[in-house]
Amino acid sequence: MGKLERSWEMVKASWAVLRQDKELMLFSLLSLGCCGLLCLGFLRAMLPDLLAAGEAAEASSAAGRLDPQGYFVLFFFYLALYLIGTYFSTAVAACAVIRLRGGDPTIADGLRIATSRLPVILGWALFAASVGMVLRIVEDKSKWVGKLVVGLLGMAFSIASFLVIPILAVEGVGPLEAFRRSAAMVKKTWGEQLAGNIGLGLLTFVACLPAVVFLAPGIMTGSGAALVTGILVAAVYLLAVTLVANTLQTVYQSAVYLYAS
Repeated sequence: MGKLERSWEMVKASWAVLRQDKELMLFSLLSLGCCGLLCLGFLRAMLPDLLAAGEAAEASSAAGRLDPQGYFVLFFFYLALYLIGTYFSTAVAACAVIRLRGGDPTIADGLRIATSRLPVILGWALFAASVGMVLRIVEDKSKWVGKLVVGLLGMAFSIASFLVIPILAVEGVGPLEAFRRSAAMVKKTWGEQLAGNIGLGLLTFVACLPAVVFLAPGIMTGSGAALVTGILVAAVYLLAVTLVANTLQTVYQSAVYLYAS
């Protein structure tokens, strides 16, 4: 079986898991909600400082750069985002692995396993936030060539850590070992990963297109009420697509992990 065929089989298996365990999307909803509240709180608390920093940066021709205190706050913001996202993704991956191995997972199983992995989840959040912060600082202090290099390094880190979540869920190893294991498995399964990511990305894009239809009546008639209604319906629809796509992505990572291991 070629890489494309194998990737397609894993996508179908992942979709079958999501159809059987639709409640897994609850984890993605909780993650999205917690991250959204965190972002709102961060913006509310930091907006005056960010505006002041932006004015000072513009005056000194150093746009986009933060002071040391700003980087310190941003690091903890990254850390909180990674901690929330990794915790709930680990719960999804744990349930997906149970289902793919023939079991019948529950929400309680996912929460139990993710909670038992909290020390290593925190370790991974610290590691990933540190990498992100270093890349951000280098990017802020670089010209366009440096920004391009940082972008490539960030992409390489994302690719190498593709299987970290299921590794944390199943093996419970430390962050560095999880990253090493993920990088080795990605090297072994790069074709399945690439094909699966492209396929899932295209499916998500196509699934988002109908949202435009909800806006058509308001745009065509010029009715403000119809347009507002269309925007609200489109927002709810896109939220549902996002929940499905995010959950399916984590289930697919779990399927690739099982194949690689």
